[in-house]
Amino acid sequence: MVASWIMKSRNRRAAPGGGLILSVLMLTGGGGCAKEPTPDHGLRAIRKVDPFVLTERSGREVSLGDLLGEIWVVHLFFSSCSTDCQEVTAVVQGLQEKLRPLAAVRTVSFTCDPGTDDPAALRRYADALGADPERWWFVTGERKALFDTIRFSFLLPSARNTQERARLLAGPLHSDRLALVDRRGVVRGYFNALAPAETDRLFEAIQRLLAEPAEGRTNPAPTTQP
Repeated sequence: MVASWIMKSRNRRAAPGGGLILSVLMLTGGGGCAKEPTPDHGLRAIRKVDPFVLTERSGREVSLGDLLGEIWVVHLFFSSCSTDCQEVTAVVQGLQEKLRPLAAVRTVSFTCDPGTDDPAALRRYADALGADPERWWFVTGERKALFDTIRFSFLLPSARNTQERARLLAGPLHSDRLALVDRRGVVRGYFNALAPAETDRLFEAIQRLLAEPAEGRTNPAPTTQP
């Protein structure tokens, strides 16, 4: 059933008039959104994640400090999505099987619709995916704190556009890229979740980060967008 939905989604993206990816790229020029980062598979230090405190689906607060010492994949979504992010979430769900043997790796999914996605809604969504509560977190929070983290720490575009929402029935719009963060809380790469070759590179990049010393690289990460 997921495969059938994916084929329909791809057909919609190929149709004249554009799709969600084009819409997101158009949004990056305004509304306080960060510019869509260029994929970089050299695993350079891109930006240090700023401290944050948000709420996991369990109802407990989680912070950057809870993730230091681990490698984590950042995924954007919202539970009421009816277009591309369902496909992205299916890719992330499949990635969990490959990550299962890697104890020091976690996935953190940040909602882009905190008004709808409270912890109870996230629990229902995560349960439907069979998400391991220890290895795959779903995070919501106060709108400004949440979107500041998404836009300025991860440099991933996310915005609500009324016209595009009406046309796509997609609600909040967001990037289809996954961000990879190292043990020090530094963003090290971006990977297009809708390109199979990119998700293969993501898994390879995770293995490379696991092979790095726990202290990470010695060169400091920039604290502003490059």
